[in-house]
Amino acid sequence: TISKWYKVSLLTVVLLNPDIIALL
Repeated sequence: TISKWYKVSLLTVVLLNPDIIALL
């Protein structure tokens, strides 16, 4: 489903950009 891919892509972005965690 779209939501599935959204979560996967979001997780990938977070893993590739650890600095984003600080913004959250």
